[in-house]
Amino acid sequence: MAEPRPAPFFIGDDLALDFLNSIAAPWGPEIEWLTNGGDLVAWLEQAHAVPADVSAHFAHIQGRAALMRRHLRRASCANGFAYLFANMRASRSGGGLCTI
Repeated sequence: MAEPRPAPFFIGDDLALDFLNSIAAPWGPEIEWLTNGGDLVAWLEQAHAVPADVSAHFAHIQGRAALMRRHLRRASCANGFAYLFANMRASRSGGGLCTI
């Protein structure tokens, strides 16, 4: 589990400067506030760069994407070898790889 981070610093009085300061080491180890898409959306909302309803929409999309990734990982674990070998056979016979 990731260590808790303090709230981002908004000290540049300019969104571009604050973005550059999204990596800092204020009291020891370096802190990265933008490690993934969810962090970016949260940072933009805290910076008042996007309205709350927009960030909520992005959070919803991110949740749906996470659910899709879990389903695809499960499917790939269960069916990965069969899918891989079926596609290898298809590519050898000129059929190409399956597309989703």
